[in-house]
Amino acid sequence: MEELNELLELSAAIHCPAIVLCPLNDEEDTREPQQSLEETVRCLQAYQPMFANAGVLGYIEPLGFAESSLASLIAAQAAIRESQAPCYRLVYDTFHHWIGPDSIEKIGAELDVDLIGLIHASGVEADLPRERYRDEHRGLITEADRFHNVEQISLLLRRGFAGPVSLEPFAPEIQNLPRAQFIQALSRCLDLLCRRL
Repeated sequence: MEELNELLELSAAIHCPAIVLCPLNDEEDTREPQQSLEETVRCLQAYQPMFANAGVLGYIEPLGFAESSLASLIAAQAAIRESQAPCYRLVYDTFHHWIGPDSIEKIGAELDVDLIGLIHASGVEADLPRERYRDEHRGLITEADRFHNVEQISLLLRRGFAGPVSLEPFAPEIQNLPRAQFIQALSRCLDLLCRRL
């Protein structure tokens, strides 16, 4: 709580409108999904006065890893609704959605786009079993993207999302590009998104 309060005070001081809250990723976490969800709701309710006092939003980001305590966007949406706290929104991460438990059909039918505060987008070209994907596989979005970022983002835009989209190219081969090459790769990514969205 003390760490959260410090983050909220800093966010308010620099006029940052929101901070992202991520779930626990621990392979030794033995809780059942229902218990994790109930504890998430209790945490959101406990944090709510702090967010309200700071005038900052909390963006809940489900992480699709098998060891994540909150992998589902639909479950995160349920937690926000059950908390009855108006200070929370969802982060829709294209990478984590693709490796997570929710199908694109379930997202299309059940996800409330008005609850999305931010989209994180990462292109993935590696061909791996779903459980082996990690942050080092997240690059810029290209025509070779296996995670259908354009389709995912298009669905949300068609359903009324009008917020920010943030690129998250964590792959070392992107992070370590010389500046000029990175600018070229980023320009190609943005051009692709502008043409296809």
